Amino acid sequence: MSIPGGPVRTNDSVLSDRIESISSNSNTRLWFLKKLKRAGVSQKNLVFYYEAVVRPVLEYASPVWHTSLTADQTKTLEAVQGRACQIITGGGTCLQKTVHYYG
Repeated sequence: MSIPGGPVRTNDSVLSDRIESISSNSNTRLWFLKKLKRAGVSQKNLVFYYEAVVRPVLEYASPVWHTSLTADQTKTLEAVQGRACQIITGGGTCLQKTVHYYG
């Protein structure tokens, strides 16, 4: 919806704003994941935190908008997942292997 005489917002700009918001909110949660790691929380519980707190932010309503993502927007969201993987595993293995192992 646009205001008469105001800037017109396209679906692309709305989606870009949404991806930026998702990335920002997820990174805030990753900051706390890093704090948990430094506090000595087990890898199993770090994965649980990721699945319960971070991943829902990344996936909320994704069936509606994921097909409209550009390559850069996809990379932005995948970067969040990669940072979570590095935090949980200490940088190495894939998060899916970790989730499979502990899940």
